[in-house]
Amino acid sequence: EAGHPDLPVPPTFLFGIELQQPDPFAYLRALGVDMLHVLHGEQEFTYHRTAHAGDTLTARSTIVDVRSKNGGALDLLTKDTTVTRADGTHVADLRTITVVRNEVPAP
Repeated sequence: EAGHPDLPVPPTFLFGIELQQPDPFAYLRALGVDMLHVLHGEQEFTYHRTAHAGDTLTARSTIVDVRSKNGGALDLLTKDTTVTRADGTHVADLRTITVVRNEVPAP
């Protein structure tokens, strides 16, 4: 409860805190994305500090890029997330690339 600097969180734990929101994929639905066509493309972590058991962390996300590939068959959504401690210390930067498969009419 009081924090314990000898217990670092696992490296991919920070990805999980984004999923703790009541509706972690609401941003995709707000963009009109059919969730049946979503794939997890990539995940990247850049660590600045170690997070420990008991830390209060905040994750702030922004969609920074949307690109189409294969003639519009795929959209790649890039989301960057900054993770900080309650005291404002910068803990990590996360990048997630989500792949959306689009229905493309046959030529």
